[in-house]
Amino acid sequence: NPDTDMSYEDLIYYIDKYYSYAEYIFIDEITFVKGFVQGCATLYDVYSANGKRIVISGNDSYVLLCAEGSGLYHRIFIKNITFISYSELKRTGGIDTFDDYVKYGGLYRNDRLDNSYKLKTYVNTPVIDNIMHTIVKNKEISFSDGIKDIDSDNLRLIVYQIIFAISYSLVFKEKSFNASFVINLFKSNNSYSKSELSKLLKDELGIDDSIKVSKYEVQEVLNILEEINLVIKFENLYDGAYKYYITNPSIFNTLLYMMISILAKARLQKEKDKSMIRIPDILFEAAVINHAYVKAREMGYEVGFY
Repeated sequence: NPDTDMSYEDLIYYIDKYYSYAEYIFIDEITFVKGFVQGCATLYDVYSANGKRIVISGNDSYVLLCAEGSGLYHRIFIKNITFISYSELKRTGGIDTFDDYVKYGGLYRNDRLDNSYKLKTYVNTPVIDNIMHTIVKNKEISFSDGIKDIDSDNLRLIVYQIIFAISYSLVFKEKSFNASFVINLFKSNNSYSKSELSKLLKDELGIDDSIKVSKYEVQEVLNILEEINLVIKFENLYDGAYKYYITNPSIFNTLLYMMISILAKARLQKEKDKSMIRIPDILFEAAVINHAYVKAREMGYEVGFY
């Protein structure tokens, strides 16, 4: 469990004592083990290299990516299930329509993310808490200055701002998305519509308005969200600008309709009406692009747009 005090040395002890005979070893939630990233090379050097097959899993995909970049470099195959395609979820999750997919897609759960409370609960646990867990339990990793000393409140604020800003950029057809766009969108001295939108969003998500974050911190968190496949980045091959998409359709769907609610509260009826018309197209566009991106990367191709 997340509060375990098991060290990597303890894990190796148990493997040697109880599973030395096994050909296949399955280790669930290995990301909760202290020192896993620092010692992970022994899984290959001692066990896989001698004929054993080891399958590891964990909620904290960021730890697994850190391990892949460390002792398991070129020694591990990673399957990330942040993005689940429509056809796969239809086959394994019992959904029937695309509407079901955007409401439940990406989440093997019985309820949908249909309000801000459920969205916050989901984002707080698999995303924010797990990134913080990686930083706290793996002090030996050389994290960048923008991440290594970040606290949970700042991280939560940045993640919410990023995923909302991505949704905003697609609804209002912004030409480019980057860390500066996120910072500028939430400036209190912005234009009335953006300022009011920002205030209402902070109220909706319970964000402390006194917390200040830097462009550097936003960029570092954006990089992590890309690494764990919560978001994907497309480059405009003509001018080098970037567009971002959220890979989980149920998170994206909830964010878009939350934006509609906030636009209504801000009395921005014209923007609300335009956004309502565009939402089905945006959701379909995101699903197609995410699927194409994943398949292209699996085949070794880079993906961009004009």
